[in-house]
Amino acid sequence: MKRAFIYTLKVFLTTIILAPGLATAITFFGNPEIYKPEDALYTLIIIPAGLLLCIPSYVLFGLIASYLNKLFGNIFIIKTLLSLAALPLTLLPFGIMNYHTIINSNYWPSIAPWLGSYAGITVLGVWVYRLNRLITNTPPLQQGYTI
Repeated sequence: MKRAFIYTLKVFLTTIILAPGLATAITFFGNPEIYKPEDALYTLIIIPAGLLLCIPSYVLFGLIASYLNKLFGNIFIIKTLLSLAALPLTLLPFGIMNYHTIINSNYWPSIAPWLGSYAGITVLGVWVYRLNRLITNTPPLQQGYTI
């Protein structure tokens, strides 16, 4: 379980640090007439806020990673399922912070770069970092090679 939480900590710290910068760049270059360079300072505020808001997602993602690591023997299957689990878990911090932006479709164009960058960096982190297979006495459901 400890290995799974260290793995998910790496993934989420990467997401929290890189995603705000990517989202700021997308919004700045996507609409340069609306956004000013001073708006990039907002990114520095989002990183500490993201650390706090992503704690529930991190814990759930760690539990899912630990469970999948015990259940499956193939790292490719585990990482694929973790990638799928990361997508809805990306919505959780946004729902905690400001749930009406997710419910009301008028806000979707303004939060799409943020959701996309957080989800994309999280899925990228799932595949970049190495997840070691947990060795147990019980055989996993699907035996396979490990990456």
